[in-house]
Amino acid sequence: KAMPRPVIDRTQRQKLGQTIREYRHALGIDQAEAARRIGIAKSSYSNWELGIARPDLETVPRLCEVLQIPVHELLNMNPQLSLNPRDRKLLKVYHALSEESQKAIDAHLAQLYRQEHAAPAFRVTTLMEESAAAGFGAPMDGASAGTHVYVRSNPATNRGAVIIKVNGHSMEPEYLDGSMVYVSTRDEVHYGDLGIFVYEGTSYFKLLDRKGLVSLNPDYPLIPVTNPEAFRTVGKVLGRVGDFDLLTGDELRQAMACGASKGGKNHDVL
Repeated sequence: KAMPRPVIDRTQRQKLGQTIREYRHALGIDQAEAARRIGIAKSSYSNWELGIARPDLETVPRLCEVLQIPVHELLNMNPQLSLNPRDRKLLKVYHALSEESQKAIDAHLAQLYRQEHAAPAFRVTTLMEESAAAGFGAPMDGASAGTHVYVRSNPATNRGAVIIKVNGHSMEPEYLDGSMVYVSTRDEVHYGDLGIFVYEGTSYFKLLDRKGLVSLNPDYPLIPVTNPEAFRTVGKVLGRVGDFDLLTGDELRQAMACGASKGGKNHDVL
């Protein structure tokens, strides 16, 4: 024998109808539009709000999706019943804490959320086409071209540094062949500093010494500067470009989209 359906009195139906009506009003749509989005007749939808009928089980998910109603609120359930066991456990522990501890957790969660969901702060800088030699020289003139690259905002890019590739092994192990370095053309280079230099038409990535240009790799000899008129400084090396300094495609699209929505003020273009 079939079990009888649970009895739902008119008061319960009216409360359900009131909830549906309030969420529809919040969206600013009429009954006809709500019915169209759910995929039912307007008369059926109207009966829900009047408390004459109630949505069947198959329709509840679509109704909640269209009107953005939490299922537990529509069905007048305990909110925790809609959570998985792990979330229920966390919520139970949270409510057992003092108000001060809850506020501390709220602040920490807000900070973590901002860190993980905010568009990365970035700067646009230049990756020079020509590399600087950490071994054998390569030509670099004062008008060397470059391409724009997008880098996470950091002290080096904040000081207007460009990026130059390292060519050779003479600055190993600190700077490997093929790695990239930040170079500031604004900072003065003193003895003992790393820098990019051009000597007699050839560029070098070296340490500046009173005797000449020094490699960090002891296998490479000192390059004496005997003709000062043929020597010039390109810039001071501020450090190596980190493995995660350059923005990925997804990060760049996120940052650019955020910049467009905020009038482009979330990033700093050099």
